[in-house]
Amino acid sequence: MEEGIIEMTPAQREKVWERICKDIRALVDFILAQRPGIKVLVNDYDYLDPNVMRTKLRMHIPENITRRS
Repeated sequence: MEEGIIEMTPAQREKVWERICKDIRALVDFILAQRPGIKVLVNDYDYLDPNVMRTKLRMHIPENITRRS
């Protein structure tokens, strides 16, 4: 059984984040390749931090969006 995110070390969590970011980026890039002008909304990802989306995924996320929004 896979280890829960809480039990992971910071390095292990970072590795999970890198994989999640890579997967999201691949999905968004695929969608944009099909329809370049489309807007893509990433929604309902329990622990997706808007700051991580801005820095790691280099996505444009409005400043007024928070984890609780």
